[in-house]
Amino acid sequence: MDHLRDVMDHLQDVMDHLQDVSFLSFRRFWGCLSRSSVSTWKERHHCVYPHAALGSGDKERGDFLGEASIMGQFDHPNVVRLEGAVTRSRPIMILTEYMENGALDAYLRQCEGGLSALQMVSMLRGVASGMRYLSDRSYIHRNLAARSILVNGQLVCKVSGLRGPLDLVGRQSLRWMAPEAHQQRKFSSASDVWSYGIVMWEVTSYGERPYWDMSNQEVLDAIDQECRLPPPPDCPSALHLLMLDCWQLDRSQRPRFEQIVSSLDRMIRNPNCLKTVGVSGSRDIQLIGVTLSGHQKKILSSIQLLKAHLQPLEPVEV
Repeated sequence: MDHLRDVMDHLQDVMDHLQDVSFLSFRRFWGCLSRSSVSTWKERHHCVYPHAALGSGDKERGDFLGEASIMGQFDHPNVVRLEGAVTRSRPIMILTEYMENGALDAYLRQCEGGLSALQMVSMLRGVASGMRYLSDRSYIHRNLAARSILVNGQLVCKVSGLRGPLDLVGRQSLRWMAPEAHQQRKFSSASDVWSYGIVMWEVTSYGERPYWDMSNQEVLDAIDQECRLPPPPDCPSALHLLMLDCWQLDRSQRPRFEQIVSSLDRMIRNPNCLKTVGVSGSRDIQLIGVTLSGHQKKILSSIQLLKAHLQPLEPVEV
């Protein structure tokens, strides 16, 4: 009886917000609340997650609901699912499935060193699968980064941050942008592939900031000189080669998301290929007496950046 009372109290709280809802999957929502007692109350409570609109102007309201409209068009296990939207009361909200581990970049920093190479590949495969689905439907993300990927309790990664084509991409996204996207505002599935390569680097570096403390102008100059991010410590060579392929200056030479998914599938079927790493790991640095992890990272990053400058960029087959 107490359990039922808790459920009804929670439902009433939600209904207070949703009494003027324009659309919502009530069947799915109620199904989450009325699962068998095998599920925990926490799991039922987190069946939907509200995102409130910032600002109260017509533009903010329109942009926010535009995002909900775009999300509602897609249905894929690696794209965050829209559950509904609250439009006639304040605050305006969109309701999405609950992703227990939050944004990918923050999650990676929390579990630094705690993922196997195979787990990383599986997570990256999920992102690539979601992007393949969106690309097949002619949707261009424009702002793909680890911060726009959400992670659930089973480490399934789902693409979020879906916006309209007129939304401006902020300067914070420059480090993820393909050269033609920044220089000529040419966005395409190929420019999303470039951004996906940066996401791969973020995952294998456990959420490091791409290009570290370089200024935006220094990043642009480095890319123009065909310098590319070096492999993070202990990064499998196969993954870094795929990153380099995503960062081909000629966008027609970059792999399509379908090809990326196939490449990652091959790595999953043959995990031995992930044992080869391109650079020495932190254990080698420890042998010379450097024990602080921050110092190890700086030394390894310097070694990798030097190698990246000395080695020419070569395409790889996917």
